[in-house]
Amino acid sequence: MQLSVPFPENQLFESDRPHIFPLARTVDQNPKFAVLWADTNKADIYIFGGEDRIRSDNTANEKVENIKNTVTARTQVGGWSQARFQRHIENFHLQHAKEVVADLDTLMREKEIDHLILAGDETAIMPVLRPQLSKELEDKVIGTLNHSQYDSTEEIRTQALEAMGVENAVRDKAQVERVFDAAKAAAGLGTLGVEDTLRALSNGQVQELVISADIDAIEYTAGKVGKILNEYAPGDDKSSTDALPEARIAGEVADELLMRAINTDAKIVFIEDESLLKEVGGVGAVLRFNKCEGQRLTHSRIFCEKRT
Repeated sequence: MQLSVPFPENQLFESDRPHIFPLARTVDQNPKFAVLWADTNKADIYIFGGEDRIRSDNTANEKVENIKNTVTARTQVGGWSQARFQRHIENFHLQHAKEVVADLDTLMREKEIDHLILAGDETAIMPVLRPQLSKELEDKVIGTLNHSQYDSTEEIRTQALEAMGVENAVRDKAQVERVFDAAKAAAGLGTLGVEDTLRALSNGQVQELVISADIDAIEYTAGKVGKILNEYAPGDDKSSTDALPEARIAGEVADELLMRAINTDAKIVFIEDESLLKEVGGVGAVLRFNKCEGQRLTHSRIFCEKRT
């Protein structure tokens, strides 16, 4: 399968287990996002990223052109008063903005897009367009770009990717802080480190798995991980294969974390800045629920141990 983004390196693996880490990372790092370019009389919607394939023209985006293209710049006033003419133009711009937003809302819902960047003249169109956004659309806006209609698709894409990069950095920091807060809170709805997170994933407790995007930054004690894997026999471990991963191979352990997250419908977030998770071995999680204090789940039996 040909993707629209490059991989940092080429590798060949021969194994009875799929190496899904680079594929899952690519999906997370390249979410689908929309860019709305608009002026006072027309608009273009660009869709970048996601699972778009590289087309024959080597572009990796879709474009919906000329949503509205009624020119107002050279309208003749005739016998109208200037105030009446101005109101006519303002009403036209307002109606144009409403129609553009309606088309945008439909498109983003149909294509399940969660990120939106607005582009255009910040003084001419944004004050008219922005107030028409629904709360749902407004919550998806991650930035604005000041672009003219003469900017190329590649110029828009380049600046939009920069805005996405800033958004991802902010998201990553907030996500890691959330994991640490959850782990340190009295309710104990968080885990830090490969070992505790692997056990929580095997129990189906994990709501959100955060993992370093650099597989070399994932560190753990192989003996402890091997013990946890053995505690959960194939069929009870939320895994997708009968064979257990090799605990001493970081790639297989990382894949196992991802597979158990996928199989229990846990959200997966890759963290670009490896320093954010360095002190906990590159892995953590926010939990859906917590067992009783000190609980350990082995096979299908639950043991609760009271701490002294």
